[in-house]
Amino acid sequence: LLVAGNSGQLKCPAGLTCPAQVASRLVHWAGRDAADIDGLGTDIIVKLVEQGVTKPSHLYMLIVEDFIEIGRTREFGEKMVAAIWTSRNLGMRRAIIGLAVPHVGTGTAKRLCQHFESVDMAFVADESELQGIKDIGPIVAKSITKWYIEGGMDQLDALFVEGVVLDRLPADAPRETT
Repeated sequence: LLVAGNSGQLKCPAGLTCPAQVASRLVHWAGRDAADIDGLGTDIIVKLVEQGVTKPSHLYMLIVEDFIEIGRTREFGEKMVAAIWTSRNLGMRRAIIGLAVPHVGTGTAKRLCQHFESVDMAFVADESELQGIKDIGPIVAKSITKWYIEGGMDQLDALFVEGVVLDRLPADAPRETT
């Protein structure tokens, strides 16, 4: 670990490839506000990271034997594969939350769903269009576009390939007023 700047914060020199950061992002993805994968906690994720699972899309490639390899029972592996399979239908809002884009929280994810029909549409929007959305300023808009350019596009493509639903769900669509 290195001391970062004048803040005194400790940072891993490996950056985004730091195993602890990778595990933390996967725990966030699996969490209740995002994919909501019941039973997939920190201890299991740390072991999966040690086996090469580094991105949310990798979770959707897991098979029962992967859980047996990390010391879990076949029954547990079957339960986890089923829970992961079920989580594929998370939709746009929960996917945005789970991707842990810097400066993008639950409220911003909800506002993006009100404005765009899919994750792809939200992330390919330019900064000026994003800033036209209520409560999204230049810092958040820049963070969204930067995340997409610096590897986010690949993450979204990989999730799509694994059958993860990234479109806006009806519950997240704008409500029509009469």
